Amino acid sequence: RALLMVRARDEALARVEDVAARESGRPEMSDALVGACAAAKDGEAVLAAVRAVLLARGRFSAAGLAPVVSMYTEVWEEATVAYRGGSSMVSADARGGAARAPDGDAAAATASSSLRAWQRVVAAMLANVERPPGDAARAGDWAALVDAYGMVGKLRQAFAAFDEMLAAGVEATAEAYCALARACRVAGQPKRAAKLLAHVEEESGAVAPAEIYGDVIAAAAAGGNADLAAATLAAFRARGGEATEAMFAQVMSALADDFRLAEARAIWQEAMQRGFLRGPTTGLRHGHLHLEGLDLSPSATTLVLHDALQLLRRRVLANEVALPERLRVYHDAAARPHLRTVLQGMEPPLPARTRRGVKPYLHVDGEDLVYFVTSGAAA
Repeated sequence: RALLMVRARDEALARVEDVAARESGRPEMSDALVGACAAAKDGEAVLAAVRAVLLARGRFSAAGLAPVVSMYTEVWEEATVAYRGGSSMVSADARGGAARAPDGDAAAATASSSLRAWQRVVAAMLANVERPPGDAARAGDWAALVDAYGMVGKLRQAFAAFDEMLAAGVEATAEAYCALARACRVAGQPKRAAKLLAHVEEESGAVAPAEIYGDVIAAAAAGGNADLAAATLAAFRARGGEATEAMFAQVMSALADDFRLAEARAIWQEAMQRGFLRGPTTGLRHGHLHLEGLDLSPSATTLVLHDALQLLRRRVLANEVALPERLRVYHDAAARPHLRTVLQGMEPPLPARTRRGVKPYLHVDGEDLVYFVTSGAAA
């Protein structure tokens, strides 16, 4: 770990290979080697360490899966965002029409390649992992095992590992249930996640962890089941749960993707009242519009962009703010192609009689999009 922290990767990996070859019979040493690389936040070193252990015919314990799966989960989340910005992006008024996005597709391709590499490594570890003992103190190791299967899309094996844990005399924990819910989300099984949620609350007689509700909502939103996403959020709040920004964003995205724009707007308005998703409107007075970091679907982002510009229009007409010459749009790289298309087709923020037909236009300034709301000469 110390060598990796000072960027001496070659020397660090040489030592990893040496130790892996000499200590191949000790799973705890394999765990320590991979864990040290994970602690240094060096993904390439983690992959190399796993390969070194496997080449030496070493094995891992379930506890050793946790840091690797944690890093893989981050890669998976990044890939999910990249896919959302790629060729799957559809404008809110296109109703399913193909909208190619070259920049987003490149990001999605890169993310996909990285994701596949991590999937292969986690799958290889699972093929060479020792089952935890039937000890209540090792419940976290069982949860890590369930999580590992789930994150690589092996839903059946995840549930089988969970059943194996119960058969070994280890009681189910919130951590294990959350791992199962996450597995359902990765596998695109929102209804199964919803059944798991109902089972957890029936067994415990209490409100299930927020993470499980979040995974049901995320799985439903990703699967295009807006009804289930909205109903799950409503049920969570009715039980006294505090909805997170991610929950609001996912339900809003699901509703917008289903062209239920009035409901999506209502969710966005409520989220802003609670201090969430406020970025798009806070900078209008100063001529900038923040759309990055919202984690919304393209349809929901389009809705936000449209409503933010309409808000600017109303404020200008009411003489609350001056019409800015330009509006700089800050955005995530994956959303760039889609936002460019939306802005180019956007109506002027002022009525034609006021602007006398002057049409706004779009300019690319470095990595930013600049939307000129006045004439080209004035800009």
